[in-house]
Amino acid sequence: MTKGSPSKLWPALQICLVTIFCSSCTNHEKATIGSHIETNSIELESLKDANPTHDANEAIGRNDLRFLAVMGYTITVPGIDDYHQRFSAKYKYRIIEGTSDTPRNGEDRKLQNIAIEYAKSYNLVIRDYLARQK
Repeated sequence: MTKGSPSKLWPALQICLVTIFCSSCTNHEKATIGSHIETNSIELESLKDANPTHDANEAIGRNDLRFLAVMGYTITVPGIDDYHQRFSAKYKYRIIEGTSDTPRNGEDRKLQNIAIEYAKSYNLVIRDYLARQK
């Protein structure tokens, strides 16, 4: 075979094709993120009229003792400052979808604050229930 023959170029061509394929998948994912955020804003909207005490008591009835968390710069469990020391080994959390440390506008900031207050009230009901179980 001569230098630069197709059989020697085949491995390099395969690597190029895989790289192009993977980068096109990544770019597609980035393109769909915007619609995901809008969906989550709609989900956050439902918290405006929700009753965290009622919802927490329903979760307790289903034996769902997870706390609620919100996304920010880090994940936080509102109202439970000692979550990691006191509860994390036995009780998990569920992140409220759509919460973020990068709200797009004033409405997103309002929804983020509603989610934090909702989670705080919800978590205090769960915490109080767990305290009575000891």
